[in-house]
Amino acid sequence: MTISRIMLCLFLTLPAGMLGQNPTPAANANAAADQAQTPKLDHFNPDLVDKSLNACDDFYKYSCNKWIAANPIPADQVYWSTGGGLEMWNDNVLRETLEAASKNDSKRSAIQQKIGDYWAACMDENGIEAAGMTPLKPELDRIAGLKSKQEITLEIAHLHHVFPGAWEADDNQTKAPFFGFSGGQDYDDASKVVAQIDQGGLSLPNRDYYVNTDEKSAETLKKYRVHIQKMLVLAGEPEAQAGDDAGTVIELETAMAKAQMDNIKRRDPKNVNNKMSLAQIRELTPSIHWDVYLKAVNAPASEHYIVSSPEFFRALDKLLAEHPLEHWKTYMRWQAIHHAAPYLTKAMDDENFNFFARTLAGQEEQLPRWRRCTHYADRDLGEALGQAYVDRAFPPESKARTLEMVHAIENAMHSDI
Repeated sequence: MTISRIMLCLFLTLPAGMLGQNPTPAANANAAADQAQTPKLDHFNPDLVDKSLNACDDFYKYSCNKWIAANPIPADQVYWSTGGGLEMWNDNVLRETLEAASKNDSKRSAIQQKIGDYWAACMDENGIEAAGMTPLKPELDRIAGLKSKQEITLEIAHLHHVFPGAWEADDNQTKAPFFGFSGGQDYDDASKVVAQIDQGGLSLPNRDYYVNTDEKSAETLKKYRVHIQKMLVLAGEPEAQAGDDAGTVIELETAMAKAQMDNIKRRDPKNVNNKMSLAQIRELTPSIHWDVYLKAVNAPASEHYIVSSPEFFRALDKLLAEHPLEHWKTYMRWQAIHHAAPYLTKAMDDENFNFFARTLAGQEEQLPRWRRCTHYADRDLGEALGQAYVDRAFPPESKARTLEMVHAIENAMHSDI
């Protein structure tokens, strides 16, 4: 049992008034129904402890059992905690902020127009359905038009620009085509920000899904292949071609997975702290034209580069040399479809959810459309939405109350110490 799990159940949320303004009732019937289902905020309540148990035997059960029994995991979630209600409350405030900004008002500020138009486009399900694959066609045509492997590097940079995630590394890899690229603090000198290049290229959560040979893993990989084929068919490929292309994708991703550093080794900073000069990176992966890539992603000069897994990049370079251009065009076409799926037609969105959320994670239902659009807006326009959110949810009087509370806590702690 960890301290974080104990604190999760004992989490003390601030009263809604202290957090800012209470969300006002939503404007339409569907929104009102969704908001009515929002859980109430959890506040500290000593009666939630299970006094039938001995706290010294199992403090986690003593403190959490009653709360867990009263709060089953919702069908559209894969886990639930005391912070879940607060997150939904906050999503409602964000939704109202976006809805207000989406009204066609000539007095809208530039920020309101940006986030409002984004929200309106995301919530326009009829328009999305009518558009079909048209929004993705330029990307697929661009990939189809590649004439040589020399052009792959520029297409990697383009994919990293178009689809979010190339700068977001996680415990296993960066979930981006081929590799991840970002900037971060140097491991040996936190005052420096340097370029960081990470292993990537996989669509499944980590390398184990590809390399494990147990029955469950093998079955999951079969289902993944079927999923790829279905998605390619929905994108317009004939059934037979989609089946062959799914096999190509699996082959390439499995080869990249085998070359990746496993997540246990990645936990040791020494293993991923591989400093290289740009010249060394060029030598490591001559098939990737790094000067072209860095210029295309507008990367500033870096004192040095941190390469998380040199062995992965050696293997990637070998794969780029060995496989024909058509294989890589198939892989990139899949990557474009895979990353765009949540924003395309209902059939594409549903199939993407069915495999990645329901099959892999056990999520029974999709989040309602408004919550997904709220999360997308927060991810893609976080700075702009943040400004509008503060104006709505954290007015000056709330800031004054919060500062008063903080100063009172500081004074109390000073007296005790």
